[in-house]
Amino acid sequence: SPDSVFVSNGTGGQFDLEVRVDANTTNMRLFVVEFTIDTTKLDTVSVTEGTFWDTTGAITVFNAFIQDSVVRLEGLVLGAGEAADGPGLLATVRFVILDTGRVDFNIINSDLRDVSNIPFTHDTAGAVLFVNYPPLDFDLLEPPDGANVSLLAGDSLDLVWASTRSVYASDPVAYRLEYSTDPGFNPAVTTTVNLTDTTYTIPGDSLTETTYYWRVTAIGSVTGF
Repeated sequence: SPDSVFVSNGTGGQFDLEVRVDANTTNMRLFVVEFTIDTTKLDTVSVTEGTFWDTTGAITVFNAFIQDSVVRLEGLVLGAGEAADGPGLLATVRFVILDTGRVDFNIINSDLRDVSNIPFTHDTAGAVLFVNYPPLDFDLLEPPDGANVSLLAGDSLDLVWASTRSVYASDPVAYRLEYSTDPGFNPAVTTTVNLTDTTYTIPGDSLTETTYYWRVTAIGSVTGF
């Protein structure tokens, strides 16, 4: 299954993605790997040969080809009988972030060959990149959309929403609540409250008899939104 990679750099930031083989790879002499990326979110800055064949001391050939959304990597160790065993690093690909969100790193072709130039069976795993990714979606619970709420003197109104979490480890999530008489949330008639809880109580005497709109934004400390 694809690995999950969490990137907290914003737009314009750069990060490295490593292409590796595991310990099940033995006696490998040649590899070809092709993968696709979402070019609306990432651009390839550079590709660097890995250290997989360093232990052989032999001459290696390494090529990287980039065309539109496809990146193709090719590697070969020269010399009779030269090969290497995993685990090891085949290449490091550096990306610059154009936009944030989820990016699927899909391997569309791979060819690994042993010292006798015979292809061997192998599994490939792409990656799911979460680039400056916001907290997960959540629902507003109470009151439901379009509800008619009757308040008596001294009553209050509870706004309740589901909790959420960040995709980044140990990243606390806070909430920004806004309620307003304007569906466009004009700041002049909008109340904004920053919270860590998922419930907020509005005193009834602060509300007028009209239609109110409310929304909640989850904010992670890593991404800032």
